Amino acid sequence: IETHIAVPNHALSASTVFQLLTSDGCRGLSLFLTSSDHEETTADLVLVLSSGSQLGSPPAFRGAPGSSATVIKDLWVSATIKKDTFHHLAFVYDRGFYEKFSIYLDGKFLTSSLKQFELTQSLDLSNLNFYLGTGSSHYTSFPGCNGFFEPTKTFSGSLDEFRIWNRPLTKELI
Repeated sequence: IETHIAVPNHALSASTVFQLLTSDGCRGLSLFLTSSDHEETTADLVLVLSSGSQLGSPPAFRGAPGSSATVIKDLWVSATIKKDTFHHLAFVYDRGFYEKFSIYLDGKFLTSSLKQFELTQSLDLSNLNFYLGTGSSHYTSFPGCNGFFEPTKTFSGSLDEFRIWNRPLTKELI
């Protein structure tokens, strides 16, 4: 995934930048912004990929009291960006021996996240709905989400040249 993005310099509510997600919110890909105050000069972007591998129903999946069914099969990576500035962002997903997400910010490697053999077996993103600037709940183990990300507003910002590639890009291509 590759795009140029700018978020405004004001308070932000939790919002979805884009989603490719099943209607139950258990399998797919979401890029979202977490909430931030007006005084903060940065915003956090999080990319989550979920395989839909879970135990039990969605309430148990959310970690309902008394339930042992809290397994969430996902991979996520996050980046902090400066508000009120256009940034080139590239997220690279590599399905090698380890499932790996990497983030490049303005052409420079920023961070990566990986798991071994957690998503590959049940991951299929074909025929999913694609949403830009809006979205719905996405079940995730991302810290602070209590089992799911719930967007409260549509995306307030700018996107340019949004692309989804069908192969991992190398650092040289980014």
